[in-house]
Amino acid sequence: MAPSGSRNKPPSLSHKAWASAQEWESHREIITRLFWDENRPLREVVEIMSREHGFNATPKMYKARTREWGLKKNLKVSETREIIRQARYGEVTVPLEIRGRKIGSKMLKENLRVAKSSSSSDDGADDWSVVRSVSPSPVASIIGSPNIHRMAEAALRAISDYSTTAFQSPTFTFASKTMTPYNWGSEPCTWLQRLWIAADNVAQDRDSAANFQNLNCCFDLCVSTLRQESPESLAVAHVAFFKLLTVGPELAKVFSRFLLGLNTIKNGRTHPLTRFWLKYNDMDPDEARLAASTVSRAYFDCASAYLTQSSWIIMYLQCNHSRLLHKQGAFPLSEVEAIFEKTLAKMRNDMLNASSVTEMETLAPDFRAVQMQLVFFLSDNCRFYEADQLLQEIGSWWDSNPQNAQKYAVLYSVWLMAKGKTFYGLQRYMDAQPYFLEYYGLVKVNAGLSHSTTTSALYWLKENTLKLESVSATDDTKLLVKVEEEYNDSWDMARVVKHETTEERPLG
Repeated sequence: MAPSGSRNKPPSLSHKAWASAQEWESHREIITRLFWDENRPLREVVEIMSREHGFNATPKMYKARTREWGLKKNLKVSETREIIRQARYGEVTVPLEIRGRKIGSKMLKENLRVAKSSSSSDDGADDWSVVRSVSPSPVASIIGSPNIHRMAEAALRAISDYSTTAFQSPTFTFASKTMTPYNWGSEPCTWLQRLWIAADNVAQDRDSAANFQNLNCCFDLCVSTLRQESPESLAVAHVAFFKLLTVGPELAKVFSRFLLGLNTIKNGRTHPLTRFWLKYNDMDPDEARLAASTVSRAYFDCASAYLTQSSWIIMYLQCNHSRLLHKQGAFPLSEVEAIFEKTLAKMRNDMLNASSVTEMETLAPDFRAVQMQLVFFLSDNCRFYEADQLLQEIGSWWDSNPQNAQKYAVLYSVWLMAKGKTFYGLQRYMDAQPYFLEYYGLVKVNAGLSHSTTTSALYWLKENTLKLESVSATDDTKLLVKVEEEYNDSWDMARVVKHETTEERPLG
């Protein structure tokens, strides 16, 4: 019989303790290389790590940790069925790239065999021929994510699937009247403008019920934006996610869940947009920021691949959205600078090579629109003197032909706003005031009080007037009261528009 105290005997002192959380992180790169990059079996990784690195963990621990790191080699039955479904509609190619790994025919066949054995269906033999027969996608070579973006692989695949289908079909059209940066009715962009104002107000005062009410109005207006299914919609929603992330991670999470729910209802669980927001809903803030620039570039690369005839519009939108993402800490500064430099160089070259003066004049507004985005980018990074110099150059274009200001009223109004904001950044509030006043008067007449541009104009006029009062003896209480009243009215009218829009028909 064993001694009475043997049951409580401590483990052998020679037994090495299991790896700590800190040790897992310090060995993460080695484990990833062996298990993921070199595709070694798990048991072999366990042996190598124990023998060569003194790293002690069970296979079960490895499975839990690699799953946490997103290093899942095997496809679930549901994932395999989804591949089969996509293949039937021409949405995937082989070799597939899933979670950063190329899934070749041998591996995919094995997954299909497992799927077949788990299903009552007997048509599995034909499933592989469906996948094998799919022709290569012209954007298949574009989407490629480095290791740091492994968590975004599913989002990238969703972007590719969605863009490929939408750009090949009549779903997306880049009609000049609706996509130019000097059109009052670009619904996705005006929705983002309104959300931007609401988010800033919430950041300034989280105790204000009115601020959260306005933000909630923006969420509701998003429904009509989804119905429109503009090429801008996804990029705009992507930017909105990061704007809310700067206000608070909880708001960004609410927004991603909201979009996930809407897309599930409207498009179904397997739709690329549903899969995209599902992935973003799973990411933490740091992972989302790391993935943002890759996802954005992938989307615009897809657009460029299919819409080469509208390359200027694509370049303008990419400049705009990369600038906005950078402002939210989700796009590297050097990359945004490179995008602007490349875009403006291409536009200048096209204008120099124009076949006639008329053609060159036709291209000029788009060129000035991108320059205006560069002004905002410079201001975002407190380079106000450079922004002011560029605005003076654009101003000489207005002076060269006074009719341009009327012909391109929206573009002119953006210039007014940029002048006001640049002087505001230079703390020259007195110089800024005439531009904000003219901007407000112009957009109110042309766009109406319920338009987000008018709301934005009132917001900036109010901010500048308050600054002006704080640094001078000026007391324009009458103007402040009027601006505050109309600002609130513009939100009230937006809610009426939202109610009419959402009541027209169900989302699905």
